[in-house]
Amino acid sequence: MKVARVEGQVFDPQGVPVSGPSVTLLKNNEPTTTATTDSAGKFHLDTPAGLYWLRATNTGFAPATVPVQVRHGFPRLLPSRGVYLILGVGMFLPCPAGTLSEREFQSTVKRFKETIEEHTAQK
Repeated sequence: MKVARVEGQVFDPQGVPVSGPSVTLLKNNEPTTTATTDSAGKFHLDTPAGLYWLRATNTGFAPATVPVQVRHGFPRLLPSRGVYLILGVGMFLPCPAGTLSEREFQSTVKRFKETIEEHTAQK
């Protein structure tokens, strides 16, 4: 059976890599394989081709989940190679996010930072 590699990085809402989150591939709501991020928030999972949900969880954060389709060694949601998962914190932030696009990742982190600043200024 051929396996493909799904790899990426997990961040907090301000774009800082988070070490230690659990990253799991789910198929039909069942976990198929799990990894823990390294000190730079990076992970990789080897799995057969198919449709999955990729979920990152860590204590104190809302989980981030993104659909991925693994084909011939490349995760595909958009034409890219890495998965960016952004964990959520607190009730005031938008939902946690996941993307395969670096541009979308940068835009989301910018939006999260602005929301955090607005919330902090209101206190």
